[in-house]
Amino acid sequence: MRLSLRIVALGSCLMILPVIGLSAVPSAAESAGLDFWHVPELHEQFEANERRDAELERRSEQAMRRIALREEVVSELVSGQVSFEVAARRFAQINRTDLAATRFARLTQPGRSDEERAARQVIAHVRALNTPRALTLAIELECELDVGASAED
Repeated sequence: MRLSLRIVALGSCLMILPVIGLSAVPSAAESAGLDFWHVPELHEQFEANERRDAELERRSEQAMRRIALREEVVSELVSGQVSFEVAARRFAQINRTDLAATRFARLTQPGRSDEERAARQVIAHVRALNTPRALTLAIELECELDVGASAED
């Protein structure tokens, strides 16, 4: 009986020593992943990360929708289903659905208005198809845009 009490006492001491040590040096507990007192903070951080991820996913889906719409417009333009004017107007509408898309168009495309920048975006998308027909069409559209801009001056 005496031996088993000694073993229990020794075992208890051996278990308490690491707990005391980890409490005395919190950085050691944290690096070992044993800092259970931070669980509420970690839970809040986890929830914040989940909200951020959901927002990024939503914005990514919106961007993919805008890309798909632009591809559809370019396809219709190249196939002759819509005019350059209509395509440029639709690109401007797509850009207006997101402030970042509007800012991007303003930063990357020259022009005096958002509509002119959208028209230049259309030309850039047509040119990006990189087919002989698309490259020829892009040159024609550029000439059309430049003639229209010159007429406005």
